[in-house]
Amino acid sequence: MQEKTCEKEEGITESGRMNKIDWHSLENETTGINIAEGIKRLDDDAEIYFNALLSYAQNTPALLEKITSVSKDKLHDYKIIVHGIKGSSAFVCAEKITGMAEALEIAAKEGNYEYIVANNASFLEETRNLIEEISGIISKIHVNEQKAKKDKPDTELLNKLMAACKDYDMDKVDAVIAELNAYEYESGGEFAAEIAESAKQFDFMKIIDIIDILKQKSNNTVG
Repeated sequence: MQEKTCEKEEGITESGRMNKIDWHSLENETTGINIAEGIKRLDDDAEIYFNALLSYAQNTPALLEKITSVSKDKLHDYKIIVHGIKGSSAFVCAEKITGMAEALEIAAKEGNYEYIVANNASFLEETRNLIEEISGIISKIHVNEQKAKKDKPDTELLNKLMAACKDYDMDKVDAVIAELNAYEYESGGEFAAEIAESAKQFDFMKIIDIIDILKQKSNNTVG
């Protein structure tokens, strides 16, 4: 395993503001995610990364519940769910879970029900264990007690999200939503929350509709 060299990075204090945190002490508490790499991929924006971890811990359990039991005639639905878990796991640099989800997604595409039956339980257990580790980390750094504030969701981000939805690119959808969720909005916050909820259900058309509403409200405000 390659030795990690960054001793301190940006983190979040109890007030929600950024502060220096020793990443070595955090990474010793989990083998399931690569925190330093996750932050690096986000241009060293630790606030976005830790809010993504928070979102992962909050949203993934509901998806796992949906695939606790798998039937042969529901492999398409199963494939969509594990694809979503694969994308969000990759975003937080949970490499083992990403690989397991990818293998299960491929099995579902190929109709390999036997592989899914043999491996789904271990996937559920590993992912739940990771969520428990993440929750422990989150509780120590008090993520999301006070998010940075913006007047409204960023138009450029919304455009990226709309494009990702039209392409059915769950990885990009997760990435943009994590960035949207890093902020508290003076206007349009309820729409950002609804977008995140719709993403859990893979309802891309509803997300596109919400973005259209947000754009219309923004145009009316300018006019």
